[in-house]
Amino acid sequence: MRFIDLEYESDRPYWHVGDHVLFDHGLELELDDGSTWSLIWEQAGTSEGLGIYPEPLLPNHLMAGRTFEATRYWHRRGPRDIISVELGWSEGRLHEDAGVQTPDRCLREVVLVGHDREAVIVLGYGVDVLVYWSRVDARRAGYLTEHGRRRSAPTR
Repeated sequence: MRFIDLEYESDRPYWHVGDHVLFDHGLELELDDGSTWSLIWEQAGTSEGLGIYPEPLLPNHLMAGRTFEATRYWHRRGPRDIISVELGWSEGRLHEDAGVQTPDRCLREVVLVGHDREAVIVLGYGVDVLVYWSRVDARRAGYLTEHGRRRSAPTR
């Protein structure tokens, strides 16, 4: 498990923020079969969503980024095994800057379900990807709703 973040001047990772983690761009999951799957924030025109790829993010989908090895952290918080994956889609995202709704279907959330735990990966603001460790926490923060997006930006 790796979190891929933008290059910031600080040596300290900021991604752990209590009941969830927040990082720019995406994450890479290494599975037991040796494959790597990636989730990344993406934008095409005015549409933004999560992209899922059966390969690493660097260098295939990002030219540069800072990698945080998070396997031990994931093993403490996330699912130890993945028995199912649930996807949440939206009919477009309201862009506050432009005040327009995009007509495209966008992947807004991925729930990795294990026997004992789950991880809820959602599209945040800007280039943020967030991981919550329960559906309850994700809903409390305004995700996993009919509209799928918080009304106000989270703080770091």
